[in-house]
Amino acid sequence: MVVRDDRGVLPLRTGYTYASAYPTRVLDDILWLVPHHEASPDGSRSTIEQINAYQIGPTAQAAFPGLAYLGTIDGDGTLHLAWPITAVTWSQGDNSPTARQNVGIYNWQGAAFMFAGNDPTEAQIATYKALKVVFETITDRTILVRSHRDVDGRSDTACAGDAMESRIAEIQAA
Repeated sequence: MVVRDDRGVLPLRTGYTYASAYPTRVLDDILWLVPHHEASPDGSRSTIEQINAYQIGPTAQAAFPGLAYLGTIDGDGTLHLAWPITAVTWSQGDNSPTARQNVGIYNWQGAAFMFAGNDPTEAQIATYKALKVVFETITDRTILVRSHRDVDGRSDTACAGDAMESRIAEIQAA
């Protein structure tokens, strides 16, 4: 697996700095590895730079300070890290029952990584499996793999897509 460190490199929404964009959590807050999919209209696979530009741009569904995931995974399995794993990105929806620092608790509990495209490649699945092992190693406990749809609890989100939903148990078994 190739890892590219993009932390502190991607542009942010005006008014934010890398240090102020998202709150910081302790590792004990992380309970889940949360796959998200790009859901591109034509099934193409965007780069981390393209996804970030959309999320900090004027047509984003929320005023994200920066990329809304800890990182992204290219079709070839390359992992791009955008934030420290202790960053609380806004990626699990607004249906959290409670909030901390005005950010829904589900965002505090989930480590979200988005895979490029609509359906995951075998290389992307392998990267999610490796991420699960890494998170379990650094937290010294079992990390559950839950899709965005499962964490958010909303039936109106298609994320992380049916193809990923069918692979969650396989990633969990890693």
